[in-house]
Amino acid sequence: MEAFRSIARRRLRSALTVLGIAIGVFALVMMGGMAENTNIIMANIIRQLETNIAVFPDGAGGASRRGSVFPLSVAAKLEEVEGVRAVMHGIVLPFDEQAPVVGYGMPAQIIGTNINQQIEADKYINPHVRLSFYRGDWWEEGSRGIAVMGINLATQQNVSVGDIITNRGKQFAVVGIFNRVMGGPDNAMLIPLEDARELLVKTQPLLEFIEYKDFVTTITAVAHKEEAHTVASRIMEELPHLQAVSPERGIRNVEQSMVMFSLIVLASAMIALVVGGLSVINTMLMSVTERIREIGLKKAIGFRDADILREYLLESSLMGFFAGCIGLGLGSLCIYGVNIIATAETGSTVFTLTTRLALGSLVFAVFIAMLAGLYPAYRAAKIDPILALKSE
Repeated sequence: MEAFRSIARRRLRSALTVLGIAIGVFALVMMGGMAENTNIIMANIIRQLETNIAVFPDGAGGASRRGSVFPLSVAAKLEEVEGVRAVMHGIVLPFDEQAPVVGYGMPAQIIGTNINQQIEADKYINPHVRLSFYRGDWWEEGSRGIAVMGINLATQQNVSVGDIITNRGKQFAVVGIFNRVMGGPDNAMLIPLEDARELLVKTQPLLEFIEYKDFVTTITAVAHKEEAHTVASRIMEELPHLQAVSPERGIRNVEQSMVMFSLIVLASAMIALVVGGLSVINTMLMSVTERIREIGLKKAIGFRDADILREYLLESSLMGFFAGCIGLGLGSLCIYGVNIIATAETGSTVFTLTTRLALGSLVFAVFIAMLAGLYPAYRAAKIDPILALKSE
């Protein structure tokens, strides 16, 4: 109760101190929410990569891989390699021809796929990212002019099952919408392979003149995750004209990106929170100066140094707790509002407030405030009671 009275005694100063920390917590929640959202997406990408072996023509690297095309016969040869459980081949192109090259989040894509191979490959993919349907279902083998959409892209384009969507002058009937998996499929439109090939030729007319007409642009071999590295090596041994990238390399790159992004985002928020902690030091030092006689009186009647230390640490911790609650509350409301706007416009969320982030922000606010109050509390505890009682 004494700590509450001390805070209430200097309402304006305490309020400004709490506000300083609250702003830091607010920044931590917002920036942390962005990092958490990105990390969830990256974690799901890692789950997808665990069983997938990306295959490229030997020597293709960097940007040239995007322009690589394969004859469909390559997929048949891959199926014969021991350990390959399924082969997914397809054609990938941007959903919007005018889409920016760089942007936040997963890009919207059109993926042409063989429906039977897609369903077969799904059996070996991590259940956390396995495709399931919010509405509708897959199309029948041999269908044309049909599309299945990720829920983010469907929301962005304002389409539902039964609607018609037009892309590059070709109409597609939407027959299914996936449940959200917080990954690439959320922003994808899957169509029959033959339709995707037509759209790609419209975008890149020179493809009409290649020697094989049944081309695809991506091939992925699916294996059990425990065998994926061995199977990738086996593919390159048996098919030397191909380069197989094991999941380990892709996962390592994604994990490095996750760490770097989280450090950059959270470091910016930490700066704001530490600045808020400095205001606690200032407030508590002023409090000690103003209450020297009171401290001397308490020590004269039997208060120990530890009692004084505990009292001042409790006072600073309470200010940190109040600030944490305010910052967390404001951050939660802001995240909720921004996500509603973002979901309405793009179908995807920008921030994710996890239990770890909420509790961590609150605990860190209390910790910063307690740490900032440590020196003032120590100074108060070491005051000589005789000199304190003589002070004006």
